[in-house]
Amino acid sequence: MQMKRAGAPGSAYVALMLGLIAIATLPIPPIPIVAGIAGLVAAVRARGELRRDNASLGTVPSLLGAIFSVIGILTGTPWFVGVAFLVFSAF
Repeated sequence: MQMKRAGAPGSAYVALMLGLIAIATLPIPPIPIVAGIAGLVAAVRARGELRRDNASLGTVPSLLGAIFSVIGILTGTPWFVGVAFLVFSAF
């Protein structure tokens, strides 16, 4: 007998929290990239669980988490590229 889970998967809310962290830490350059990547992974995992269980509860938090994570990654990436150019221009 298999028990059916009720409610949203926890990874949907983890994705939302990591996405919010990625947005909130934009002035601290390396953190949005790390939090954004982790949030995007959690959002994709949550979306897979939601599709598999055919559930709708948790769709919005996972979608918002993915959007916020991508924003954090995209705004932190120019800083990372700039540091890489600075390091390699010294050679």
